[in-house]
Amino acid sequence: MVQPLTKRHIKTGELYSRRPEVEQEIEVLLRLPTGTRLARARNGDLKSPDSMSDEALLYLVRDAHRRGAEDERNALIRPLFIRCQARLKRAMPDGVYANAKKLRDDALSDFCDLMLSDGSGEIPDRLDYYEVNFADALKKLRSTVRRAEDRDFKRNTQLPEDAESDTEEPARADDVTQRAKELTQTPALQESALNAQDLERSLKILTPNERDAVVLQAMGYRIDSIKPKEATIAQKLGVTRRTIQNWLASAEAKLRAQAKEDQ
Repeated sequence: MVQPLTKRHIKTGELYSRRPEVEQEIEVLLRLPTGTRLARARNGDLKSPDSMSDEALLYLVRDAHRRGAEDERNALIRPLFIRCQARLKRAMPDGVYANAKKLRDDALSDFCDLMLSDGSGEIPDRLDYYEVNFADALKKLRSTVRRAEDRDFKRNTQLPEDAESDTEEPARADDVTQRAKELTQTPALQESALNAQDLERSLKILTPNERDAVVLQAMGYRIDSIKPKEATIAQKLGVTRRTIQNWLASAEAKLRAQAKEDQ
């Protein structure tokens, strides 16, 4: 018999329930010999009839733990973690997210903590939703990890109120006039005919996010880097590489359009 879930919806009080096809899949798997179940668990091709869904695999892991079959549980956990790593790699690829590997490692570590605390502690049923919709549950976990990373970044990079204005790492600012003056001091524009007034007029047509990205790039910051200690635009603004690229592309389009109007 398939063990029912015990977690309840906060608003309605109703018990969580698996999808009917997952319930049927689990019933079939429980009737198979242990060796056959393990072979299917190791088959990572989810389209294959000889594989199993992530939800069913998680059920088998938890069921083995409830029965005290630790050898079986350990044999099932490995393919489950491999699947988690693959999902995280697809959702948080290198080069798209700043600190992508750290984010993936943190998410997998949090999932491991959930596995270790399953059935115990103040919230023993935190894994129940993973049996309802594994992909969505992992997505929510990724979002939690990213928010925590953003909070840490902002806390670690926040300047004290009495910080000197000529600090090595410039703080964000939406003051267009100040940004224009900063840009005229960058090596890329010191030899240019543009003055602060020209730059100020150009920067005013950009959004604050586009403006910050443009200014930081002009100051010599790279969009992203594989070097963990290198300050980058993505790190300083707390967003992904793709977001920075979109801001810069949008800013470039606006500035080109303005330049045509001035001709």
